[in-house]
Amino acid sequence: MITLLKNQSEVESAVTFLNERKIPLHFTRQKNWDHVCVVNELNRVKRDVKVLDMGSGDGYTLRLLRKLGYRKIQGIDFSKPILRRRQRWLRKFWPFGYTGEHDIVVGDLCDTPFEDEGFDVLTCVSVIEHGVDLERFFRECGRLLKNEGKLIVTFDYWHDFDQGLLVEERIFDLPWCVFNTEMVDEMIGMAAQYGLVVAGEREMPRCEETTVRYRGFDYTFMCVIFEKMNTT
Repeated sequence: MITLLKNQSEVESAVTFLNERKIPLHFTRQKNWDHVCVVNELNRVKRDVKVLDMGSGDGYTLRLLRKLGYRKIQGIDFSKPILRRRQRWLRKFWPFGYTGEHDIVVGDLCDTPFEDEGFDVLTCVSVIEHGVDLERFFRECGRLLKNEGKLIVTFDYWHDFDQGLLVEERIFDLPWCVFNTEMVDEMIGMAAQYGLVVAGEREMPRCEETTVRYRGFDYTFMCVIFEKMNTT
């Protein structure tokens, strides 16, 4: 399934959706749309499954997973200093009780320490646009997921974005790109090499209006949900 944040009205709808369910909001208002994508997909999944959040960042997605009732959750992030700060924040502000059940480990999300086929769901929210080697990433996701497991990926997108504009731009001291249609098509083809296919409808949605303006660049968000093909 491929979905697109089409306009500001969808941002406000996402905020309302999460508020009505008493789910904590993301600090960045537009990213609540990403989290609604996660919620909608996880509503199809039992609460006892194992979930890995890849590129856990500030812990918002882990907090979302816990609020939804998932307990077998794990996160991975690359930076130990950032990790320590996030863990202090989680212990101080976690409104549902910080228990350590959702440990965040330091590591490369393209080369994780976890066992083969150890997870039912992988989430990766606003991560792959920051210098992630996509071939290594999808290879690792294919290794980590159980058959018929789901990978939920969100990222910055605009259908005809010129990547040359971002050559010198960095966020969090990392490279940054805004995916365009050609890049998404390449991504989908690359994922398929490792047994990951788009779940459901693959039609590329049409952009309507930009919803994010950052550092003078205008774009929106996209979510792609992959499913690991059953190889048994």
